[in-house]
Amino acid sequence: MQEAYLARDIWNALDFIQEKIGNGYKGLYITRNSELGSAENFNLTNKQNIKEIGSAVKDFIEANKKSAILLDRVDYLVNVHGFDEVLKLVYLVNDLAKGKKNVFLVNVNPMAINPQQLALLKEELKELKSKHELRDDLSEIISFVAKREKVAFKDVTKSCSITKATTRKRLNELEALGMVEIKKNGRTKVVRLSERGKSTLK
Repeated sequence: MQEAYLARDIWNALDFIQEKIGNGYKGLYITRNSELGSAENFNLTNKQNIKEIGSAVKDFIEANKKSAILLDRVDYLVNVHGFDEVLKLVYLVNDLAKGKKNVFLVNVNPMAINPQQLALLKEELKELKSKHELRDDLSEIISFVAKREKVAFKDVTKSCSITKATTRKRLNELEALGMVEIKKNGRTKVVRLSERGKSTLK
């Protein structure tokens, strides 16, 4: 059956879509980013109108028994076409996918639209829950690293009042989640937030 979700984090959205692709769905990303991978891309430019995007989605759904569609950069579409037109696109895709085995996911930064617009999207789409809700101890490290350009392991140990072993364990966990990047700087290991880590601060 058709599933329709609203995501607030592109990384969570990609995890969800890529899991579907791994289960036999065909993926389509409607995005400004041509490097997302693992799916066909419909690259957004200001030359397209909403009807052209809707037509591309319609063709994709009809060509595939199971489709997973990600509509990214809603803020860009709103700036170019206006929110009402973007909402019509969401309605259109939802209607096209009903009764079929499809996934439709809309990724939006809540800060880029107003509360009334967000409420209208929520009426049409279920909110996608993150599979990677960070524990408080990991969030503390993310917040600390975010305030500095370079952070050594010993800085995290001191700031969080934890042992060296615990520091290594937590930072390795964050690295595995794709939240931080760890590099050697001489004898010292330096931690930086990844793009995914930065997205958790929004």
